[in-house]
Amino acid sequence: MNLLADKYGFAVLYPKQSKHEHAHRCWHWYDDAGAGGSEAASIVSLVNAMIAEHGLDAERVYVAGISAGAGLAALLAIRYPQMFAAVGLHSRPVFGEAHSAIGAMDVMRCGTRTDPITLVDAVVDVCEIIRACRRSSFTANWIRS
Repeated sequence: MNLLADKYGFAVLYPKQSKHEHAHRCWHWYDDAGAGGSEAASIVSLVNAMIAEHGLDAERVYVAGISAGAGLAALLAIRYPQMFAAVGLHSRPVFGEAHSAIGAMDVMRCGTRTDPITLVDAVVDVCEIIRACRRSSFTANWIRS
């Protein structure tokens, strides 16, 4: 990723979970009101600091993650839709299904026990919220591309 960033002129931020916060260095993607929410706010603070320090375009910030990192990327996109132009998720756990560390491990190993249609309905509701937040600047973003 660093080679591509150098070649194409973009910046990459690699936030890393502390082993003191989680033994497996996973993000608390399942705990929106607690540690996960704090981690999301910390990452937004890091992104804002990088934008200010390096003069980056705040309208071209993207977030991506794998596994628990994808869970946190989803949390970032939901909590801060105005902050991210797009989100990329790979091997993401089922968002909204776990509410504890044990539940999170179970979801990551076994998937969801909830009716998938219920989960899709919840995601559609969240997507509509995100679309409403971004709708006003969507055309302007594509015109600048």
